[in-house]
Amino acid sequence: MESSSAVTTVSEREQWTIESRVFQIYNLFASIPPTSQSLIRPWVCYWILHSIALLGDYVDDDLENRTILFLSRCQDRNGGYGGGPGQLPHLATTYDAVNTLITLGGDKALSSINRWSVGDDEFGHMLADILKQNKVDYSGVRFDKHARTALAFVTLRADGEREFMFYRNPSADMLLRDSELDANLIKKAAIFHYGSISLIDEPCRSAHLAAMDIAKKSGCILSYDPNLRLPLWPSADAARKGIMSIWNEADIIKISEEEIEFLTGGEDPYNDNVVLKNLYHPKLKLLLVTEGPAGCRYYTKRHVDKPRPVNMLVHPTWTSPTLPS
Repeated sequence: MESSSAVTTVSEREQWTIESRVFQIYNLFASIPPTSQSLIRPWVCYWILHSIALLGDYVDDDLENRTILFLSRCQDRNGGYGGGPGQLPHLATTYDAVNTLITLGGDKALSSINRWSVGDDEFGHMLADILKQNKVDYSGVRFDKHARTALAFVTLRADGEREFMFYRNPSADMLLRDSELDANLIKKAAIFHYGSISLIDEPCRSAHLAAMDIAKKSGCILSYDPNLRLPLWPSADAARKGIMSIWNEADIIKISEEEIEFLTGGEDPYNDNVVLKNLYHPKLKLLLVTEGPAGCRYYTKRHVDKPRPVNMLVHPTWTSPTLPS
């Protein structure tokens, strides 16, 4: 009688050997502590994405954004990439990180490589000089040789309202990375003031959130002026979600009646109940609403008031380079 046991073929034995080695490698990497120094993580990004590209396929937006964000965290503020966030840069990991970003392609991936916050141009240096002349510490300013300083042209309409036209995309402020932040400078501040424009694109969005986190943990008062500039956002819905994504973190918020109407979906911006219901959050210390020539009103936990306006002769129309807001 013939035996019922199956005879393994050479190809089956080779397959089992390969699978066994794959599992050994997997278990080896799985046992590495998360805080260990490693050269492998950017390499893994490169191997995976380069293989996908060779197969003629593409990655989705979510994977692309997460890859760019991860590699930005691996980048040293003085240049080069480490094997993981916070690790020292190395030629090998810099090689594969840059190749990964080149494989992804596009402005978002390529602009994440070693950039700074204002253009190394006449406008950027003018901003730094203005700060210096007014005895403002400008040590945190960074100059980018590969991008221009953003420009905002402001004109007056016939009804007296302002219109804005922007020259950027990308401008230097859009390319600021969290690795370029001067944490010690932020920690010295009593008030950390910010807008929403820096939330539109990566890597600046991650830098913005990281700076907020540093300021909050250092005991700074967080001051927020959304400064809605709708043409800069991909859509009105994206602007609304972006602005509100950090709303509850602020201690002080300054907002206009037009922004109230926009954020509440068209509700009456002069109705105190609308403002308190939709925009006042429990941690907020002061909500200030500007009303143009009519002055302003403010909200606290205990008070709602409208101070008497002060008349000032100020011409609001000018052309200027802009820092991230």
